[in-house]
Amino acid sequence: MKDAARLRRRCCKLIGAFAMKQWKVALSLAILGAIAAPFVTHTVTMRPATETWIPLTQDEKERISAEMSKTSNCRTLSEQFDAKKHGY
Repeated sequence: MKDAARLRRRCCKLIGAFAMKQWKVALSLAILGAIAAPFVTHTVTMRPATETWIPLTQDEKERISAEMSKTSNCRTLSEQFDAKKHGY
């Protein structure tokens, strides 16, 4: 009688362990599939917003050049930002 009960308990433990392994394998495969799906379907590639560069107009070049000269190539803006950030 004791041997039968022991055998039954051992069987239940094996079945429970197998069921737990199936659950873990299924979850792992689901996560792996969710991660791999965009790469397989090629939906993860980055596409540029525009196909070609559009050159700046002369007015835009002059405006940017004047702003860069006025701020010493943005150094003064950086210093002002740091001063505000650190509370000077």
